[in-house]
Amino acid sequence: MPRAESLQGILGNIVDSAKDITYPGGRLPEEDICGFCDQPGADKIPHPIKWPGEQSAGTEYVHAKCEFVESCRAHSELTDKERELFLRTL
Repeated sequence: MPRAESLQGILGNIVDSAKDITYPGGRLPEEDICGFCDQPGADKIPHPIKWPGEQSAGTEYVHAKCEFVESCRAHSELTDKERELFLRTL
C-alpha cells in the first residue's frame, strides 16, 4: 500500500504538469475574464443592482473600471425623473 506522503507527491506532480497545458486562445480556465471587454484580469464580482438600460457583463467577474464605465453610460442616458423613480424602487 502506498504511503500518504507518496500519494501527495504524485498528486502534486499531476497538478504541476496540468499548469503547463495550453488552452485554446492561450487562456487558462482559471483566468478571470471580464464580460465587458473580454480581457483577463477581471478584479470584482459584478454589482447585482443595475440602472435601467445598463448592460450585464454575463460573466462571473468584471474589471471595476469596465463596470464603472457601463454604469456611467446607463446613468447618463436617464432623465432626472427616471433616475428618481428607479431609486425609489430600491
